[in-house]
Amino acid sequence: MNISIIGTSKITDFVIDKIINHSERIRVYSDRQDYNFENKNKGKSNLEILTINNIEDEIENITKSSDVIFLLSESDSFNLFSYEKIINNDSNTKIVALINDTEIYEIFKENNISVITHSQLYNQDFNYLVKD
Repeated sequence: MNISIIGTSKITDFVIDKIINHSERIRVYSDRQDYNFENKNKGKSNLEILTINNIEDEIENITKSSDVIFLLSESDSFNLFSYEKIINNDSNTKIVALINDTEIYEIFKENNISVITHSQLYNQDFNYLVKD
């Protein structure tokens, strides 16, 4: 299973630790280089960290090579934009979006869209997404 993480945030390491043993390959795409994040994850052989300046222009290509996509940017607007772009390109890709705004989070939850938030992070189990 190929998993992509678009954007990095405070919870990216937590998500990686939850899914690392369930994936052949995890790619993390970020628009900025984070040496602390890279050093922490250096020893994980199935994890690749890629820095891309205009991630929004590469979302279609990322979607084509992914079974599951986590949208983990700290920006709700970027995550929502990316979610819409992915759905319009491939509605079969499993997506989980980090949403910080509680009203937007509730709207997504009511529409059965997979979302996570900082406050409920420890209650999340991603096994249903990453196991065949």
